Amino acid sequence: LFYAPGYVVVADHQAADELERELLSGACSNAAAADLVRYGAAALRAWADRMARPYAPVCLTLYPNHACNLVCTYCFSEPADASARLSMETVQTAARMVAANCRTRGLPLTLVLHGGGEPSLNRRHADMLLDAVETAAAETGVPVFRYIATNGVMSAGKVRWLAQRFDLIGLSCDGPPDVQGQQRPLPGGASSALYVERTARTLHEVGARLHVRVTVTPATLYRQVEIADYVCRVLRPEEIHVEPVY
Repeated sequence: LFYAPGYVVVADHQAADELERELLSGACSNAAAADLVRYGAAALRAWADRMARPYAPVCLTLYPNHACNLVCTYCFSEPADASARLSMETVQTAARMVAANCRTRGLPLTLVLHGGGEPSLNRRHADMLLDAVETAAAETGVPVFRYIATNGVMSAGKVRWLAQRFDLIGLSCDGPPDVQGQQRPLPGGASSALYVERTARTLHEVGARLHVRVTVTPATLYRQVEIADYVCRVLRPEEIHVEPVY
């Protein structure tokens, strides 16, 4: 496989050797080599243009904390003080800046609660973050689109709160119960699968929008058909987003 952003060439061994020689020599008489160079050059120009433009984000992504109620085997987050949280002053300043950019470009302000941890763990703090961003957006005259990435391990009451406060919920689930239990266990080692399934059912009951995010590891690389089947049948999301572990 030869790749440039937006373009892939699949070649057998003989063709691959010839393609590599062309790319290294810069001759590129081969059409596939020329296309690879063209797409690569376009990507470099686009990146240079992006880096030269003023910083003007239209999406505000907040990591409310680094605390979590799961012990996922591949988690990249370092343990942190559970009481450490984003300051409201910082959030308000960032929200006003993003809202102004959105008004200029005629876009809604997209708010994302993510982690580093479970963003819904402290519901009161999450409510304060939402209120602060919604206030900044209202003062600027732009609508807000709210998204949260959650592990889904929570009470039915909190699930209904998610449905009330967010326009889209991204539920993390790596596959059937044995996969979920192995990769995303509770602190005592039990599987979190039953919680995730219950959360998905509750979200459907109240008519909330649901996406599912699957992290694929070396252990589950060849189980993706099975994983997709389980997610579609049991969790029933609008979309499945598949990510390699990193």
